[in-house]
Amino acid sequence: MAKTIAISLRGSSFELIPQKVDRDKLYGHTELRVLNADGTCCSQAAINGDGINIICPGATKIGIIDNSGNWVDKQALIPKAEDGSTPVKIPSSFDNEISLAREASIEELLDLSIQSVYQLTGIDAIKLAAGIDSRIYTFPFSYRGGYECNTAFVLANENGVFMLTGTLTTYEFVGLDEFAELDTSDEDINIEDGELDFSMM
Repeated sequence: MAKTIAISLRGSSFELIPQKVDRDKLYGHTELRVLNADGTCCSQAAINGDGINIICPGATKIGIIDNSGNWVDKQALIPKAEDGSTPVKIPSSFDNEISLAREASIEELLDLSIQSVYQLTGIDAIKLAAGIDSRIYTFPFSYRGGYECNTAFVLANENGVFMLTGTLTTYEFVGLDEFAELDTSDEDINIEDGELDFSMM
């Protein structure tokens, strides 16, 4: 079942379903498949450092060990802040209703390093879009909950309601007389060989 997110705006509540918008959905994608003589799809594997053992996909896992080399359960770890205090755990944004109380400027939105884009769908999406109109709202957002959260912006247009999540960044103004050189190289791109994907457009 799809996750739902509850949003309130000026006393009205809306229940929406976030649908992630990614590059594959916008532009499509290409996939390279290697087949053996029987037509079976091959999978990529790695050779261990000993040069003998083959490591198949899914055979490795990231783990945490202590100074003695013992495996440590992730649930047993206790986070600490720089001053030694224990930070307060943040609940998931899907657990409680989010109030769109703070309006944001376009400049604030442009300072966001976007990580994910969601279209908020459902029967309440049209009503929420009408309530938002041309305004932009922002709030702290945490997908799974934890000790860190991102920043989310909610805005609407003729295509629906969208939520952009990421981290706020600060940009320093260099000046109008300063020039920067782009370190680009076209030698790695060979369009004639078909090495062209939608991300290059």
